[in-house]
Amino acid sequence: MLRRRPVRAGAAARLGDPLRAGRGPVQPERSRHRLEVEGELYIVATNDRTVQPELQRFVAKRMGATTYEVDSSHVPMLSHPSFVLDVIRAAAKAIQGSMAV
Repeated sequence: MLRRRPVRAGAAARLGDPLRAGRGPVQPERSRHRLEVEGELYIVATNDRTVQPELQRFVAKRMGATTYEVDSSHVPMLSHPSFVLDVIRAAAKAIQGSMAV
């Protein structure tokens, strides 16, 4: 059985309860630009042996995401950093375009 370690009152007051995200003094920042991009982006690693590519495609489809596929293992940002960077740049360009309108 997993037990939570007790947190001192001072730390809990400063940080809030991590199990109740968004209720502590530090609120997550919400970006209005995220909502202006059409859907989500998902990179499918076709040689992933940790999370099967079929499952990745299923999750991406369920999210309504635009998928990009790369011939990579589980961590494409390490094995194909330029590909991942191109996807990030495409997303940034889409956000900039939606802000200009």
